[in-house]
Amino acid sequence: MELFWEISQNQRINQASSAAESASSKINRLEREVKELERRLDRLSLACQALWELNRDQAGITDGELQRRMTEIDLRDGTRDGKIAVTILVCPNCGQRSNSRRQQCIYCGQPVPAKHTFT
Repeated sequence: MELFWEISQNQRINQASSAAESASSKINRLEREVKELERRLDRLSLACQALWELNRDQAGITDGELQRRMTEIDLRDGTRDGKIAVTILVCPNCGQRSNSRRQQCIYCGQPVPAKHTFT
């Protein structure tokens, strides 16, 4: 009887060990993805700052004007949440509705023109 119990326990231990290894592997992958996203965010932040300073210096736009425009764009969807809202676009090829974050229609595969440059 003890032999069956030991076999059962060993199977459970092996299953738990396998699950732990899988979770560890997933964590490592997610950590790498987060680091890559942080790197990309840092580069985009740097690019945005450089573009803003060029515009400010060359066009004479003030920081206040930038903040007001950011708020205006943020409120276009009726919610002040610091994000550009996802909108529904109509595919010019097949007429189906598509999410503005997609570059191609999920129905026909044709490119869907973006409503905004950065969405």
